[in-house]
Amino acid sequence: MDGEQQVARWRCGPAAVSTLLGDIARVLPREGVAGPLPLQQRAFRLWDQILDLADGDPDLAPALAGAGHFAFAEGTDQGQWLAHTLRTVNTTPDIEHPDLVAQRAARSVQDPDALRILTRLVSNTGGKEDGRIDYRGHAVIRAAQDAVDASEPGTKGRAGLGRALGRHADDVERATAW
Repeated sequence: MDGEQQVARWRCGPAAVSTLLGDIARVLPREGVAGPLPLQQRAFRLWDQILDLADGDPDLAPALAGAGHFAFAEGTDQGQWLAHTLRTVNTTPDIEHPDLVAQRAARSVQDPDALRILTRLVSNTGGKEDGRIDYRGHAVIRAAQDAVDASEPGTKGRAGLGRALGRHADDVERATAW
């Protein structure tokens, strides 16, 4: 085990790493700025390092939950955010604020990464035993449905998103009914 993995497994564990990632994301600009700021560059490097650790060790995937807070950081580059977010949801779809992640991704419907993010989030939005999904699940499904409607036929990732919505037809019906 290398030094980085030892730090991640140290007393604090993945939950503390997730909190750190979320805290850093929350201090990033919420609106566009001219050029990347040093803090943004460092935040994405930290996110990369956590992704690298989680790729090698599934037990560390919960450390990525805090990455959902990057959805609030509208001042970050959208392409960079999409690439990191896709890698995150492919490692673990259990992220904080999936609704806001879905809404931000849905603003880039012509980008295949955005549609793939939405596909993973929809696939993780299943009805509970009582047939209900929470408000975040409703928001994820509505954002995904809007993305399918707004994207051009043939856009890479669109068909996969449509299939994911189809597999969750009952959830889609409930989400779009209210």
